[in-house]
Amino acid sequence: MTMWYRAIPACLLTVVTGYTIPFYVSYIFNKLDVKRPNRRHRYHFWTTYLLRRDEHLSGNIFVTKGLESIPDAP
Repeated sequence: MTMWYRAIPACLLTVVTGYTIPFYVSYIFNKLDVKRPNRRHRYHFWTTYLLRRDEHLSGNIFVTKGLESIPDAP
């Protein structure tokens, strides 16, 4: 039977690898896909709708505009 403390390096390597690789890989794929490092959360239809509205009005999903900037319907 091996000693329990001999498993610590393998556990640390697994945990560190499991947390760092997905973090950096998602950064790279987001930069390639949406041209920015982070994606916005789109869990619900309403948040997706609001993000599309902001992108349509201001050209950037991070810049929100109020009701005064929405053009009136003809």
